[in-house]
Amino acid sequence: MATPDTVLTIARSTLGEHEDPPASNQVRFATWAGIPGLAWCGAWVCWVLDRAGSLDVPRFVWTPAGAQAYAERGRFDSSPTPGAVVFFAWPEVGRVCHVGLVEAVRADGVVTIEGNTDEAGGGTGGKVMRHVRRANIVGYGHPVYAAATAPLATAPQTPPPPPVATGPTIRQGATGDAVRRLQKRLVDYGARIAVDGIFGPATDRAVRAFQERRHLAVDGICGPRTWSALG
Repeated sequence: MATPDTVLTIARSTLGEHEDPPASNQVRFATWAGIPGLAWCGAWVCWVLDRAGSLDVPRFVWTPAGAQAYAERGRFDSSPTPGAVVFFAWPEVGRVCHVGLVEAVRADGVVTIEGNTDEAGGGTGGKVMRHVRRANIVGYGHPVYAAATAPLATAPQTPPPPPVATGPTIRQGATGDAVRRLQKRLVDYGARIAVDGIFGPATDRAVRAFQERRHLAVDGICGPRTWSALG
């Protein structure tokens, strides 16, 4: 039986995957689920769980069916835990309409990995990305995972925030390992840039877009606050 870490390792391996061509819903997860060309957030969750051996509800692509499946089995509640399936309802839709996986629970929100999302946090954005969510969460479905080892059994349910990433203050024109590390983190969040260690116009735009999403000063400079938000 898999653990949450098994599921999350598989989920992280897909970060940055996207539709090709854009806005087509053409991704391998939709093809696997038998719905090529259709919205695929549920297909991505089921693909990850299936790969880990933890898909213990019927495969779902319609997100309300997934929430119902966990509820019928008594495994749907309001408690986020790593590896849980998180269901969202956008106000303009009025029902469950998007889904992802909980990566971590932090003081500033629930860290998720989601398929078919974008930098703005939408539910049809065409990419696999990481978000920090604070709103529009309906509840959590809980796959049955292997029991934690004894040392973990007494750990607090909500883990502490991960260590804050630090690095030198860099901006357009910079080069080197710090720029390469910045670019890798931006790619993790869905940016489509080269990881080449050169802080050029594309990296500058990606930094500014990230800063805007995280309500930071939008100046294109990666300093302590931006490094911290990147995690």
